[in-house]
Amino acid sequence: MFGRVQRFPRASRVPGPLGGVLAGLLLSVSAGAAGTAGICAQPRVAARLDVLDQTPHAVQGRPIAIPIRLNPEQLQQIPPDTVELRLDDGTSTTALVAWLATKESTRPSPLVASWTAATAPLKVVPFPDAPALRSTARGVLLATLAEGYSGALRLGDQLITPRWVMPANPSSGSLLPARTGPGWPPLDEPGGWWRWALLADSLGQIPPEPSGGPRSKLVARSIAALWRAGLDRVARESPGAADELRDLLVSQCRTARGIPVACWITNTDELNSILSLLLDSNRPVGLTVRSLLFYLDARFPLLAWPVSSPGARIRIALANPTDAEQVVRIQWVEDDPVPVAAVVPPGRIQQIEVDRPVHAGTHSGRLASAETVLVLTCGGIQDRMQLPSEFLVVRPPGLQFGPFLAPMTLAQAWDGAVLETDPRWATSAVLRKRRGQWELFVECLSGGRPALPQDGLEVHLGLPNAPIRLIRIAPDGSLSFAPGGGGLRGAEASTTLFPDRWRAILRLDSSLIESAAAPGMPQTLLIGIRRVLGDDVIGVADGSVPVWNPLTPVFLVELSDWGDISSTSNRSAP
Repeated sequence: MFGRVQRFPRASRVPGPLGGVLAGLLLSVSAGAAGTAGICAQPRVAARLDVLDQTPHAVQGRPIAIPIRLNPEQLQQIPPDTVELRLDDGTSTTALVAWLATKESTRPSPLVASWTAATAPLKVVPFPDAPALRSTARGVLLATLAEGYSGALRLGDQLITPRWVMPANPSSGSLLPARTGPGWPPLDEPGGWWRWALLADSLGQIPPEPSGGPRSKLVARSIAALWRAGLDRVARESPGAADELRDLLVSQCRTARGIPVACWITNTDELNSILSLLLDSNRPVGLTVRSLLFYLDARFPLLAWPVSSPGARIRIALANPTDAEQVVRIQWVEDDPVPVAAVVPPGRIQQIEVDRPVHAGTHSGRLASAETVLVLTCGGIQDRMQLPSEFLVVRPPGLQFGPFLAPMTLAQAWDGAVLETDPRWATSAVLRKRRGQWELFVECLSGGRPALPQDGLEVHLGLPNAPIRLIRIAPDGSLSFAPGGGGLRGAEASTTLFPDRWRAILRLDSSLIESAAAPGMPQTLLIGIRRVLGDDVIGVADGSVPVWNPLTPVFLVELSDWGDISSTSNRSAP
């Protein structure tokens, strides 16, 4: 399948304590905490809240977040909105109660696609209404204490002794404008706003305000304070190591057109391991610095993903988020004794073309093999990329293209994962020959409702960067072409509408098929297919490309194996 990048195990995990820093914020928050707004009609008796971590990390003078849950014996009672925390000096402070949820990112609608979207975004949610969900609900107490306070806290009879950390200096300078696009973190996700704070630090500016209500903002600021304090702790020992790590956490690369694209690390376990190490007061700072340098040296420095792979030459993208030029060696696992070298400049995204190995004894030197593996080596560290075979073969009754995949996010690019399109908007496509003419049969689900006018299917014919025809099919059967071509358009379509889907048959003239063949390879077809909704791409046939990449992956299809068959053998086809 196109776009699957296989990550092999690496020795790049940070030694030292794992997890624990944000246990109540990022890891132990139950997805079941999300519920309907409002509370069951119960007597107005405030329930007891149990503290889940009596020793949370906290930054002096900054918001503190203390993980809590509702006492299991009082699940039918109402949790309080605020509680009083008693301090060692006899005073008290009011803490807000916030209930949190993480949910695996499944894109709530096909119109929503963000390169920097979190795989498991953290949200402040109402306390669940359903009794079955109350036992798994997790939350935090949020409070901001006076500058310099480093004592204990008490919630009723529960003692909380935070692991206090000295704060970093307040942000200063001009305001960093809030921006959107593939180069910037989301503002509406409190679990990810800390990147705005680190970006502002690297630019000498003040971060934009986090979105949401008071609770969301306090959650965002508490996490950001931990990251800033941890990096500041390391910077006092080794400014260079702190700067290198900060760059990795907020790195951006630029495309050939100069567009900034985020390339920072995204794995939640990896991030929690780094933060645990930064805040571990039991570890000497010098040892922390050495551990961080080991981590930075042991990880594969480049972000890689496939771009297109038709025929004997494939194209991959390599992003270099480091501040140094990187030399990468590229070699096929199968029958490729001589590697290819490429140089990727710092802060750039570069596309590299690599020839496939030639297989002897096959027709025209081509082999319809299984997926092949490309080995990338940089600085002695290896990564592997899995690619589809050189070409596809169409035989009766037709070639069904693989599942339509949603556009790739940054987290998926790092993990080598792919996500199929929302099943309510699934698309299937079959290339076949009927009555002597090649045609593409397509079925498009439309979200459980009649097809929208902006729905459509785009068919790319020809080379990836130089198509001879781009055809867009609308549910009403209308076609648009680019380039236009007047009477040489070479295609016609018919569509059928249903209450929850639409079907289309795109008939292609033989002259168009011949023009879309790979150079020097007659009886082939270069084709790519994607589903669009307005200006948004919601699925690509058998491929996944970044949401900011306008190109469609193209496949080489071998047509010569169809053979001469009677048109009557396809009578049952729609």
